[in-house]
Amino acid sequence: LITVVVPILDTKGDFLGVVGTDISTQSMQDEVNKIDLFEGNNHISIISNKGIVVVDNKDTAKIGKNAHLFFNTDILNNISSQKSSIQNIKDTITCTMPIFLGKTKSPWFVVI
Repeated sequence: LITVVVPILDTKGDFLGVVGTDISTQSMQDEVNKIDLFEGNNHISIISNKGIVVVDNKDTAKIGKNAHLFFNTDILNNISSQKSSIQNIKDTITCTMPIFLGKTKSPWFVVI
């Protein structure tokens, strides 16, 4: 379960309260599993801003574990520096893209 909470501010920027929602990680996993890229020859992961694998369409055993256990240094460096990238590593093209939720400065990442 992922909880997303954001502040509610008035037009002057004064704090009024918060609003939040819970997102099921299983529903995220189900949606990613529906994606059909490259005739099923794909691997899609979503990594939280804390470096934890939240979704993985090929190996659910990775979920909840630190991304440094599964991804190479180049990919991890792009994540830590919040950069998008496209790399060709061992004849595999890997795309890394930050996902900014609202005005956060700490994005999540999708790795394809």
